[in-house]
Amino acid sequence: TVDALRAYYDRLEPDGLLSITLWTSTPPRGNLRLFATAVEALRAAGVAQPGDSMAWIRSWNTATLIIKNGALTAGEMQRARDFCAARAFDVAWLPDVKAGEVNRYQLLEQPVFYLAAKSLLSANATDFIERYKYGIAPVTDDKPYFNNSFRWSSLPELLSMSGRGGFAMIDVGYPTLVVTLLQALVAAVVLILLPLAFVSSGPATGAVKRGRVVIYFLSIGLAFLFIELAFIQQFTLILSQPLYAVAVALCAFLVFSGLGSLYVQHLIAAATDSVIPHILRRAVWSIAAITLVYLFLLPRISSGIMAMPEPVRIVAAFLLAAPLAFAMGMPFPLGLAATQQGDARLMPWAWGINGCASVLSAVLAVLLAIEIGFSGVMLCALLFYVLAWLNSPVARK
Repeated sequence: TVDALRAYYDRLEPDGLLSITLWTSTPPRGNLRLFATAVEALRAAGVAQPGDSMAWIRSWNTATLIIKNGALTAGEMQRARDFCAARAFDVAWLPDVKAGEVNRYQLLEQPVFYLAAKSLLSANATDFIERYKYGIAPVTDDKPYFNNSFRWSSLPELLSMSGRGGFAMIDVGYPTLVVTLLQALVAAVVLILLPLAFVSSGPATGAVKRGRVVIYFLSIGLAFLFIELAFIQQFTLILSQPLYAVAVALCAFLVFSGLGSLYVQHLIAAATDSVIPHILRRAVWSIAAITLVYLFLLPRISSGIMAMPEPVRIVAAFLLAAPLAFAMGMPFPLGLAATQQGDARLMPWAWGINGCASVLSAVLAVLLAIEIGFSGVMLCALLFYVLAWLNSPVARK
């Protein structure tokens, strides 16, 4: 990511070198994204001419990008040329490279790497990225999906080349997520919403609109997992291991949301039924306030936490989730209590709808994160919590 490369660059000694090698693909995509990300990182580090600090060479199946803390000297560029000539590597980029030097050994139909480097270092970089057949825009910690290069605009052209290997050139990860989400949606409608239509109306049904129950529990189910998955991503940065991040995030959210639910049950038991809307309003606005603070705070404190010993990082991540998870544990029992008061026959569907939302959100959150980043996913979660509050199974006070 831009953030990672910027951190690597800041830790280089003067004239220090960073080398990154990736497998090549046809057509090129990952290596082009790496180059674009490196250019963005160097500019963020205050390097006025990123191209003067970068060398790029390729073999038949790999490409190596070298970033220097400082401008490459004539002697260093000559050593890169000598290395390539001795081992039949192709020069893709050097600060003084000429068009006639590239694409000599591992021949491509067009010198794509060289042309991409020139474009990404020019004032027309944004236009080149938008016109390229694959997604090669720089990635950040907030949108970290480096290997996702799928673009809807290129799909018709690739499908039209089905007899010439076009289908094999489609990055299937993103479409697979979309198909999975559609399958889950169909299952949710057939197994949850459709049976709900056959629940007979009774005298209490007027107090609890079935549509409100569906919207409420669907919204809080989506919102809860959206925030939880965003925290898993943030904890991956803090803990350096996705497995640790999942374990700590799940444990923290289950423990503290459970405590929040227990707290709410005590409040309900000690008060009148009319207190539920007041508690729900406070819970939703608490979630909104804490989430907005975390959106600003977490990126700024993560670097400091990363430098701590591993046990301290685990405890810090666990405690960071506590305030938000505690508040997020409140809306579900509040909704159940309100549904129980209005029409107890809808209770099984309330549980089912919420559980289905938890399945949908795991796929939907990733799709949204690819498009708008994890910060956008958390903001979407806030909108879902507000939507749930506006559709509480009981009238708001």
